[in-house]
Amino acid sequence: NRIKNIKIYLKQNINSLDKVEYLKKINKQNKKINGIKFKIDYSKDYLEDNLMSQIHLNIIKTCIILSLFLVSSVVVYVFSTNYISMQKVGDIQNEIQNTIAEYKESKKKEDTEENKTDVEQEQIDVEIEEEKELLPEIASLKEVNEDTVGWIKVNNTNVDYPVVQADDNDFYLKKNFKKKNDASGWIFMDYRADAENLSQNTIIFGHNMYYSGVMFGTLYKVNYKNWYTNEENQIIEFSNAYKNMKWKIFSIYKIEPTNDYLIADFSTKEKYQDFLQLITDRSIYQFNTPVSTHDKIITLSTCSSNGTKRLVIHAVLLSDD
Repeated sequence: NRIKNIKIYLKQNINSLDKVEYLKKINKQNKKINGIKFKIDYSKDYLEDNLMSQIHLNIIKTCIILSLFLVSSVVVYVFSTNYISMQKVGDIQNEIQNTIAEYKESKKKEDTEENKTDVEQEQIDVEIEEEKELLPEIASLKEVNEDTVGWIKVNNTNVDYPVVQADDNDFYLKKNFKKKNDASGWIFMDYRADAENLSQNTIIFGHNMYYSGVMFGTLYKVNYKNWYTNEENQIIEFSNAYKNMKWKIFSIYKIEPTNDYLIADFSTKEKYQDFLQLITDRSIYQFNTPVSTHDKIITLSTCSSNGTKRLVIHAVLLSDD
């Protein structure tokens, strides 16, 4: 009679599990197609014989539901947290670019508007020779964060950030460029490093924010052969506050947590030579990049993707030639 949404009660002494499962299957089909729902009134014998199995089944179902809920919650949390991190870093980067652009524009206006005599200009030239002039990018950012000491860019990764330096190596682990609490932290130079004249080994740290890709989160790419064999990628741009510089990679490796590559300066040339040999021999690829005790190097250090090891990159300063 085409009547739908009917509920039919089956009152039988069903004590066969196979029959019960069959009826449940039919119930699902009919409910979906015709809107007919079968309600089974289990027999007393069936309930007594299958009580424990039903309890176990319900416990298993509950555990599965709870597990799915927990996994879903963790996934949602991770993705939402990383999305927020990406947004934060993106906003800061936009603000940084705007600050640099405004600074350059203001300096251009000052240069255009000023009409100085030859004597005044000569005096200015003398002052510039006596005092190092900050790069405009760094000068503008020091007004936002006085800890700014440079800028680093690694080709074909997301690494393109100003570098900061604090009085210790803990502060920027959980603070961003604006010194606000942030799990992503920021890219920072080892507190022992000479940011102006550069140490023999200038060490730069950053979190491996793998899922969001911010900070050193995309440095995992350096492990891939098609990345490190690309000569364009072997050049790192790292500038301090006064000079734009280029550095060439000579070693990449993963290692268990250790401090033996985190030495800024060496008391003798022999110790520096031993150090250079040590870190060169560890490399996953023979770059054949010349490096000697007369050179200065930079070291990028972050956690590897699995979090138990350290991912390390060493590069040597190229001459102005």
